[in-house]
This record gives sequence, structure tokens and C-alpha cells, in this order.
Amino acid sequence: MRPTTVARCGDASLGLFARGSEPGSVIVFIHGIAGDAIGSWGAEGEPGTFPRRMAAAIPAADIVLGGYRSDLDSIFDDDALTLESLIEDWKTVLSEHVLSRFGKVFFVTHCLGGLLTTMAVRRLVQAGEHLPATRFLLLETLHVLPPKHACREGTGGIMLALDCRASEFAENVAFWTPVFEGRRALPFDFHAEVVIGLLEGFIAPWRPDAFFPASSITRCGLLHDALSRPPRESPFLPLDRAVRMGRLFFG
Repeated sequence: MRPTTVARCGDASLGLFARGSEPGSVIVFIHGIAGDAIGSWGAEGEPGTFPRRMAAAIPAADIVLGGYRSDLDSIFDDDALTLESLIEDWKTVLSEHVLSRFGKVFFVTHCLGGLLTTMAVRRLVQAGEHLPATRFLLLETLHVLPPKHACREGTGGIMLALDCRASEFAENVAFWTPVFEGRRALPFDFHAEVVIGLLEGFIAPWRPDAFFPASSITRCGLLHDALSRPPRESPFLPLDRAVRMGRLFFG
């Protein structure tokens, strides 16, 4: 089953994967680096397992899959593809087609998808836009920008290729850290949780607080790419966490 495109702005798009029984409720999946809207959410040969199992567990909510250009060729070769352009595309799509149309929104994001979502939502809040009740499940989402001297390959190289600005990351840290730590309330119903894996290889951390605050983190024994790829039936910690959050949120 492939999602049906319902919205597009620049490099960001949304596709309807499953229709829920309760209007006003939606779960939005946004993939990470070198991923795609459906293939990133299942094991090889079984695309879409994560949203499919979520639809079965949370039948009230629409399931929407977000996609954007995240292939390495585009990141490294297209100068027009930057973190700034992606944030603005996602800000427009989410504002016009998700946050203004649903009363309850649950984002399930992986890697760069979580970074784009938190930055886009932050900008909307700062602009004074009214947001609905919102939940985040962030699967291994970076919180700080790696120093340029740390590495020019892997994650560090990608951040350089996307022309990431330290000031943008610093603003995101300043905005979200007190929220995640419970020291600051947002003007809408909000809750977020974080899952990180073994932090080996491609996304090896360059500092201990490279991710969102430790008080909100659940650790599991999965490699980075595996965090978004549940099996067809057996238990899977990120999926189990998403289902628990969804049932509490949607009722």
C-alpha cells in the first residue's frame, strides 16, 4: 500500500496512508536521512510496517507519511537543498495541512525528520500560531550541531552539506530544553518522548548531550537505522512506545 499525496511544498510532502475512524486525529511519520516516506518504516522487503501496525493499534487516527529529499546525492550535490529550505517547507506543510486541520497531532519522527519537525514547530510557536494538542516521539534525533572539526564524514559531513547554522541549533536548544525538562510550559497541550539506540557507526555521538535532554530519553539496544524498522509482528520497543503514547493521547 502506497500513501496518496495530499500536500506538497517544495521538498516536503504528505501522503495519506490510512484513514482513521475519528475525524480530527492524526499520526504523522517523518523519516530521516537517506530515507523515504514508506521504505524507512519497515524492514527490507516490508515497507510501511511501523505505520501499518500503528493503524491497527490506533484505528481512531489518520496515518500520514511525510517525505522529503534526503538522499545523499541531493544533500551533497544540490546547493539549493539546505536545512533552512527544508525547515521552511515543513513549516508551511505542517501549518497549512496538519496543525490547522486536526485537533490532536502525534509526530513519530526519526533522525533528521525529528530535527526538521522540532525546528518547524518551534518557528510556528514563536510566530504566535495557535497549535493543537501535540505529541512527539523522537527516534534518535540530534539536538546540537557537531563542531566542524569533529568530523567531515557521516553526520557531521551531512550537517555541513546542508549548510547548517550554529545559531539555528542554539535557538532550538534554548527553546526546547526547558520544555523537555518540564521547566517551561507551551501554550498548548504538549508531551514528548525520546528513544535512542546504540549510537554506533554513522551517528556516533560527539558529546554526551548530543540528543534531547536525558530526563526524557529511553535507551534500547538497536542500531540507528533499525529504530524505525519494526518486524511484522513481534514486540519492538520504539513501536511499543508509540502505541502506548497514542492510546493515552487519542483514548
